[in-house]
Amino acid sequence: MPLAEERIFRFSVREAMDQTQKPSDTILAIQELQIERKHVLIEIRENARGRFLKIVETTAGKRNTVIIPESGINDFNTAIDSVISKLRG
Repeated sequence: MPLAEERIFRFSVREAMDQTQKPSDTILAIQELQIERKHVLIEIRENARGRFLKIVETTAGKRNTVIIPESGINDFNTAIDSVISKLRG
């Protein structure tokens, strides 16, 4: 029985950490958007491994996260611009 309780506790701690900022991450820039029923959080963060772009979309209680390392941010931005330009004609 204690083993099951330990597993539940470990899962809860891990889940709680996922809901908050990791102690080793520093937020350098942040922008929040509300688009229809979606809440989008865009952050530039830094940790011991480097800087990265983090995009979190929350809708109807579900969360999706995209993380792009600093080395790929320019390529990511170029790809987004390219797709949007096709949308606008």
